[in-house]
Amino acid sequence: MKRITSQVVALGIVLAIASAELGYAGRPNVVLIIADDLIPYLGASQNALPERPMYWRVGERAALRRGHWKVSRQAGKGASLAWTLTDLKNDFAEQNDLADRHAGLLNELVAEWEKVDAQMVQPAW
Repeated sequence: MKRITSQVVALGIVLAIASAELGYAGRPNVVLIIADDLIPYLGASQNALPERPMYWRVGERAALRRGHWKVSRQAGKGASLAWTLTDLKNDFAEQNDLADRHAGLLNELVAEWEKVDAQMVQPAW
């Protein structure tokens, strides 16, 4: 039996089904799915999916995680919009900002987030 050792999120399947249901109901298909095809990994000798960053943005708050590194910026009362860098392997509670110690990595991850952000649709609100 083939075993995939990476975590697989099946949200794409749920979105595809919901999108199809909306289409059958006469509503336009508004769901954009960004996903990897898992079929090649089920029969191949590969045990892990390719690594890719996770990212999100809500208003001025944003984050990108690649591997165990995470850049984030928080907005709100008393929060700065400066990017922070966290090593989640050694600081799961995100208590230590390593931006000054790893400025090159911080800039690399922020640039990666900005590239992704440029492709995101601006919220309508």
